[in-house]
Amino acid sequence: MIRIQLALLLLLNALVSAQTPLLGDERDGSRATPVHLLKLYDETGALILPGDQPLMPFSTRTTCGKCHDYEQIRQGWHFNAHLPEVDPGRPGEPWIYIDERTFTQLPLSQRAWPGTYRPEQIGLSALQFLTRFGRHAPGGGIGEEESARPPEEFLRWMVSGSLEVNCLSCHDADPAFDAAEYSSSVLRQNFRWAAAAGSGFARVEGSARAMPDVYDIYAG
Repeated sequence: MIRIQLALLLLLNALVSAQTPLLGDERDGSRATPVHLLKLYDETGALILPGDQPLMPFSTRTTCGKCHDYEQIRQGWHFNAHLPEVDPGRPGEPWIYIDERTFTQLPLSQRAWPGTYRPEQIGLSALQFLTRFGRHAPGGGIGEEESARPPEEFLRWMVSGSLEVNCLSCHDADPAFDAAEYSSSVLRQNFRWAAAAGSGFARVEGSARAMPDVYDIYAG
């Protein structure tokens, strides 16, 4: 009986812990605009220091995820188009794929909207889709879904990194935020650097797309 009660107590504690919201997921009652003063972490969870060499970009997963439930956020409507179990909702505006050589125009959507094709149906991998259209998307979704990466693109993803949820797209009130820099980074397949590039406190140069598959981001 003692063992059963102890097991039940541990189970209840685990459930309570799993449901406990993080600091940033609850309102504190203040009507003031929130100001964040926080430490930045890279994709491995390591603290970023100004003198680091190489100086890695911050990760929204590990930085924003300290106070916000990142996994819950990435299940939201902005980021879940690739999940087949999610209801497609009312039809919206699709992406338009254009092939100049054949004068082909095809409506694309990751949601099961009538009259649209899924990217993979026309041979577009997640990497190719994001390079074409990711500059108009908020990150997350197939940008982080490792199961959507074919083996032949494994090394390219190691160079570009994941395109994480770009929290700053909607929540950065800094006038220096530059969506054009984010878009430019996505076009250059600088996925892991994109959020930092759009922020007002980082400058990103170079192109992961121009680097060979064996490029080492740490050694250069």
